[in-house]
Amino acid sequence: MTLASIQDPGGTMARGYRRCFWGTFLLLFHVNIGPVPIFPDFVGLLVLLSGLNQLRMRAGSPGLWRAAVMMRILCGLSAAEFLLLLIERNGLPLPASGLVPLSALYHGLYACLYLAAVYEILNASCEILAIDRLDATAAGTGRRLRIFLVLSSLAEAGLWAAVLFTQVQAPLYAALASGLAARVVLLACFAHLRRAYLDFPSLAPNAPPFPPGPEEEAGAAGEVPSFPAQEL
Repeated sequence: MTLASIQDPGGTMARGYRRCFWGTFLLLFHVNIGPVPIFPDFVGLLVLLSGLNQLRMRAGSPGLWRAAVMMRILCGLSAAEFLLLLIERNGLPLPASGLVPLSALYHGLYACLYLAAVYEILNASCEILAIDRLDATAAGTGRRLRIFLVLSSLAEAGLWAAVLFTQVQAPLYAALASGLAARVVLLACFAHLRRAYLDFPSLAPNAPPFPPGPEEEAGAAGEVPSFPAQEL
């Protein structure tokens, strides 16, 4: 992983995590007009993708790149679902026989991609925090990531149990509660990450990201740094 030496690394990272927070917020809370959402999922996903692009301005992380690719796929899936909803609302015929398996396939693919993308974002964030010497925030982010994955897995298991056992309502309520708790944990995680970078020191133009090493200090004092001889 490489970190770009930009003038305001803390502000860049804080803005990225703020957009990730609001993208997650839009995914969690929906306002509908009838069955049609005002803010479909792809709106929140686009805000999340914008936050990822902001983070990638500083951190050249393969994990953030993979997360951005998965977010673009999720945006496409969500936009296709919204288009099908509009077609159905306009009374156009849809092949009802294939909608049930397609809906299950869509839900499974969407959930797997979303969980993988969040894992890549937070795992890369832990690596960046370690490089930036924010060890306490890195440990807290790793802990919240594990809690999010456990709660999300419980939510998915509850949803599938509710589909298989339609007469039992308990799995559905458990899935809804676990899913809500997982999103709240994720919101808290992005809020803590943003707060950690609000006080991160800004860099002067062309300044190194961290205090200079012994060789750089020797050069600044007018001394010639010594390097080990190499055989040709």
